[in-house]
Amino acid sequence: KLVEQSVLGEVWPRARTVVTGMARGDGWLPEDVYCALRSGGAALYLVEVDGAEVGFLVLRTLHDFDGHRLHIWLLHARSDVDVMAEFSDELDRMARSLQATRITFSTTRRGWEKVAPRYQFSVRETVFERKVKS
Repeated sequence: KLVEQSVLGEVWPRARTVVTGMARGDGWLPEDVYCALRSGGAALYLVEVDGAEVGFLVLRTLHDFDGHRLHIWLLHARSDVDVMAEFSDELDRMARSLQATRITFSTTRRGWEKVAPRYQFSVRETVFERKVKS
């Protein structure tokens, strides 16, 4: 369920609590997420199963050289809920509505290497980094 701008301020505090505890591989802050949501650069969706809120997704539309892609920036759900299984069709519907040809996500959690193929995700790239020596 899309969180409309008019109620983002009511929903964000409880999402922010979870976001604050998430691993931030590329250095974003919870404030960056809120700014992207407020400015329309990202969208917050509440994940509901049988009318009960069980988590949330933050989605972004990214523009690549070969077209749009729907990017799952953040995903959080109760451990007993398989968001990818529950909402795979909905993600495809959203991607089609954006004229996106791909759905992507990135993670610092190695367990997704085994899980992602179950949902037809494949490795797009591996990124390594190091800090510049001073």
